[in-house]
Amino acid sequence: MSAQGEDQLMGNIGRPVDDAASFKTTVIGELPSDWHIAELGNMATLIMGQSPPSSTYNTQRRGLPFLQGKAEFGSVFPVPAKWCDAPLRIAPRGSILVSVRAPVGDANLASEDCCIGRGLAALVAGQVVDTTFLFFNLRFARQRMEDQGTGSTFKSINKGTLKAFRLPIPPLPEQRAIARVLRTVQEAIEATERVIETAKELKRSMMEYLFTYGPVPVDQADQVELKETDAGTIPSVWRVASLEALAREPVLNGLFVKRERFGSGSHFVNVADTYKSSRVLWASLERVQATNAEMDRYKLIGGDLLYVRSSLKREGIGNSILVEAPPSGATFDCHLIRVRLDTTQALPAYVNHYSRSARGKQGLIALSKTTTMTTINQKTLGSFRVPLSMRATQEQILRSVTATETKAAAGQRTLDSLKLLFKGLLHNLMTGKVRVTPTEQDMEGSE
Repeated sequence: MSAQGEDQLMGNIGRPVDDAASFKTTVIGELPSDWHIAELGNMATLIMGQSPPSSTYNTQRRGLPFLQGKAEFGSVFPVPAKWCDAPLRIAPRGSILVSVRAPVGDANLASEDCCIGRGLAALVAGQVVDTTFLFFNLRFARQRMEDQGTGSTFKSINKGTLKAFRLPIPPLPEQRAIARVLRTVQEAIEATERVIETAKELKRSMMEYLFTYGPVPVDQADQVELKETDAGTIPSVWRVASLEALAREPVLNGLFVKRERFGSGSHFVNVADTYKSSRVLWASLERVQATNAEMDRYKLIGGDLLYVRSSLKREGIGNSILVEAPPSGATFDCHLIRVRLDTTQALPAYVNHYSRSARGKQGLIALSKTTTMTTINQKTLGSFRVPLSMRATQEQILRSVTATETKAAAGQRTLDSLKLLFKGLLHNLMTGKVRVTPTEQDMEGSE
């Protein structure tokens, strides 16, 4: 959503309500005096899920989508993994799906008729409440519903408790107006997520192309002479080298630090940080107390690459991250391996992008060993093969990849802003702290 679009949206929302006399005290908090509280059972028909026999499940899309619980939920609509050709309980299209077993309270909308298992309930809104408003209202009340769940190991909520669950209800035209505002922001969030995913997919496809043909136009790819290597198909004028041959220092495992040394001191890169970005995000790092001797050995400098050397998930092994502009006193965890390249041969960002590409990941995983965990040691990592072009070509490849990253990053900033906007609106609109002026369509109930 553009800044202009956001301004237009906010222009339809009234001023914050500051007059204390406009509110009343209720069992679920302060609410506008013209709102009331209603139980779910008086606003909607409840359908409790019931799991059909497993023999009726399939993945060939026979019958209705089968939803067992929160695991199939998306941001708004569920994403089924199984289907059922003999459903016992059906949630009709447009109904609200609520998770009634751990976790309790999450909600989605049914985009089509679906079979629901014991982990879900469906709500079919009556005439006194707008369906979309009720959906967003339940999302706002999720924690309060979860608190009413019972069970020592896994919480659940029964039909009686669900029917008696109370929600704040404004007049119907205002319900529609609130739903319209929140739906507009939610649709902007979904559109932005699609833009980000498209940019990421473009980057994945682009890297495969660039590491196969080099930075040449697609219509000229058939003119590139290729050769087969142990790093895959590459232009014949390129070469392949191991990380060990490209390094100017021996590869090095990181620093083991006991928990009591965390909290202050040097920036500390750990395995989780490698999954957040292709570059170290310094502001989000933990801090550790490290001795001078430890810093002399394990200090990070710009251009260092860090690789994950042990992972519970096989696909996580060898995940890499680039160190750029580190603050003084940055170091890294013992579950990472540092590679310090000879930059006259290979640009660190280039090697990092190759390592994170589908082809690079496949090569790193192939070098790993799996027992309880998947691991890769220094020697084996050093044997990892990287396709190399001339430096000018590496720089050209980096410019192409960076352009797609920039687009994805801009989309992510927009997404973060929209999610923050949605969170604030959800709270203020569902508590009546901010009121929405209904349109003529809201008054008439038309879409």
